[in-house]
Amino acid sequence: MESWTFGSFNDDEMAAFLHAYAKHRMLADKEFRYPESCALALKELRTLEKEGGRVILFAQHNEIIAIGAFRLRQWDSDLFGFPVASLDHLYVKTGEFGAAPLLLDVLFDWTRKENVRFLFAKVPWQIENAKAMSEKGLYLVEAAYNLTKTFTARDEPLPFPDIRTARTDELPRLLAISAGAGWPGRFHSDPAIGPERAREAYARWIAGGLGRDEHTHITVLDIDGVPQGFVLWSVEEMILGGEKVRVADWELSAMARECQGKGLGTRLYHGALYEIWQSGARHVTQGVSVHNAPALNIVINKLGFRPNYQTFVYHKFF
Repeated sequence: MESWTFGSFNDDEMAAFLHAYAKHRMLADKEFRYPESCALALKELRTLEKEGGRVILFAQHNEIIAIGAFRLRQWDSDLFGFPVASLDHLYVKTGEFGAAPLLLDVLFDWTRKENVRFLFAKVPWQIENAKAMSEKGLYLVEAAYNLTKTFTARDEPLPFPDIRTARTDELPRLLAISAGAGWPGRFHSDPAIGPERAREAYARWIAGGLGRDEHTHITVLDIDGVPQGFVLWSVEEMILGGEKVRVADWELSAMARECQGKGLGTRLYHGALYEIWQSGARHVTQGVSVHNAPALNIVINKLGFRPNYQTFVYHKFF
C-alpha cells in the first residue's frame, strides 16, 4: 500500500473523498447535514496540521482510501500530568479493512516517540474502524450521536425571561450543578480514569468556558436568581459554497439534579437556542451519548435536531 502525507492531495481531492465517504453515512439534504460536515472536517484537518498535528493519508493507485489525523492534547496532558494524544479523524473507504490497522501502527510509532501515556480516539462508526480498534487494544467507552439543526425563518426561537448569560462569580454554582448532574460521559465510563479525575475534567471545562474568548458562552436557566442548569456553547465561522456561515457547537449541558424530570431542561434548551440564534449562528451541532435518553428526547423530538452520524470513543493507556 502506497502512502502520502496530507500535502500530496489538494483540497478538491480531499473534499471529493469526504463527500463520497459521507454519502451513505450522513443525511444528504439541502440543510446543514453532510455538505457542511465535510467542509468542516476539511477545515479541521487543515487547522490540526497547522497547529502541529499529524494528518496521514493512505492511497492506492493515486486514489485516497483512508485519512487519519492525530495530535498531542495540552489541555488533557495538564489534567493527567503526562502526555495525552487524540485520534480526531479516521475515515476509511468501505471494504478497505487493511487501512485502519496500518494507520494505527503509524499512530503508535508516533506516540512512542512523544512518550504518550494515554490515547483517546473519537471516530465515526464503521466496521472497518471498530475491527482495527479492537485488534490494536483500544477499548470502547462511549457511543454518541452527532446531531445538527438548521434554523429557518419559520422556527426562529423565542426569548425566555429566565434565560441569561452566566456571570463569572457563578462558577461555584455551575460546578455544583455539574458535580450532581450524573454525567453519562466517557470520563465517567472509564474506571481507569476514576470519578475524581472525571469531575475535575468537567470542572476545568466549565471554568475555561467562562473566560475562554468572545466566541464561547454559558447560558443558564435562572430560578429565583440562582442558576439551575446551563449550556456551554461556542461559535465559529467557516466558508461554505463561497459564503461565510456561523456554526455553533453545543459543547456541554447540565441540569441540577433536583430540577430534573420537571420539564425545565426543555426550557433551558429552548432558551439556549435563542441565545445561539442571537449570536448570528444558523447551524448548530452537538454530540449526545446514545444512553442519554432524556437529552435525546428533548433535542430530537422537541428542538428539531436530527441525527447525522454516530461517533464511537475509544481509550488506551500505555
